[in-house]
Amino acid sequence: MAAAPQRRGLLDAVRQWQPTPAVATGAIAATSIAYAFATFFARRLADAGVSSVAVAFYRFAISAIVLARLVNLTADKRRATSWALFSGLVMGLGWIAYVHAIEVGDVATAGVAYMTYPLFALVAGRLLFKTHLSVRAIVGAALVLLAAGVGLGAAPTGGFTPIVLVAPATFGFAISVLTERLGTLDPFERLGAVALGATVGMSPLLATMSLGEIVPASASGWLWIIGIGVGSALIPMTIYAAAAPTIGAARSAVAGAAELPTVFIIGAVFFGESIRFGHSLAAILIVAAVALTPTTRGPHVSPTETPVEPALRPAFSAASS
Repeated sequence: MAAAPQRRGLLDAVRQWQPTPAVATGAIAATSIAYAFATFFARRLADAGVSSVAVAFYRFAISAIVLARLVNLTADKRRATSWALFSGLVMGLGWIAYVHAIEVGDVATAGVAYMTYPLFALVAGRLLFKTHLSVRAIVGAALVLLAAGVGLGAAPTGGFTPIVLVAPATFGFAISVLTERLGTLDPFERLGAVALGATVGMSPLLATMSLGEIVPASASGWLWIIGIGVGSALIPMTIYAAAAPTIGAARSAVAGAAELPTVFIIGAVFFGESIRFGHSLAAILIVAAVALTPTTRGPHVSPTETPVEPALRPAFSAASS
């Protein structure tokens, strides 16, 4: 008697999706816009009285619930999974800082600070894992540093809070771990472990807060939670993980460069912020840095391959989004 065919869920279908290069490029460009809208949802939740810790928790918790079954703790992958869990915990702390910066300051300025993560990724890779830095990588990092100076210098009075730099520092560390220690995990095993690590790591902080700081008071608040947890995290992360291997890291990074301009537009359209020349120039410099510094292998490489250089696209962020 033939065995009954195994039913595949939506996640399994996405994992096996093999888009054409054109479709993959368009999909990754769309994910960058979805990642950018995490800023919108985070600001709405903060304005509704939800704490920055809770907002960051919601950013990862839904993904953790859906992807936890993919976390691989078999003997040959346990070490890599442990690194992924730890990097998720660290990145969760960065997201708390990012949400706080959005809450108290200028959205565009927070976006510029966040997009300096490639510089931190290169530094972390060099200091922690002794990675080789190519000339193009160093020039790209210098452009990012210049962009940060231009963009943050354009911030209005009170628009920049130094704590926001915790976000790119932790994201950069996470990307360095991703490219140097997670090669044995497939993309979805990585996503599941990172989301779970962030969720578990932030849970003790939630336990110290009042219910009013965690739970939104209105129905619209729950829509913002679904938006940040599903629309700006789970869906774009899974699409990115499936599409990126088709076109490689360099093209994925360029396709995803729409994230920062989208953040500027969100700040202008929804929160009445002006798009300053310094912000626009910073965006151009960062896009140039991303295009200049391709990786030979992407953050979502085949499990049998070893990444060579840190990728300039945040595989989880903001993301991550």
